[in-house]
Amino acid sequence: MRSLICPVCRATNKDAVICRRCRADLSLLHELDDYRIALVERARGAVAVGDVEGAKDWLAEAERIRPGSDTERVAALVALLERDFAGAWHHYRLAFSPREP
Repeated sequence: MRSLICPVCRATNKDAVICRRCRADLSLLHELDDYRIALVERARGAVAVGDVEGAKDWLAEAERIRPGSDTERVAALVALLERDFAGAWHHYRLAFSPREP
């Protein structure tokens, strides 16, 4: 279950296509979030086959949509593949630290 914040009234909506508070249509946000999830999955696939540059490209596009702990976890893996241990630690800490909504 994912939650989206309504851009109109800032209400948190759990898997709703219509905002529970102001009745705004959230379908485009759901489509954008689905696209972002696909980008993160592509980045994970690129990591699995050792394609560091491809993973970086997919992650950058996903991060432009919305940063998140899922992208930070994959970025930590990319850093490990590059033997950038300080960068991997940095991304790992960001992935598991609380974020503001």
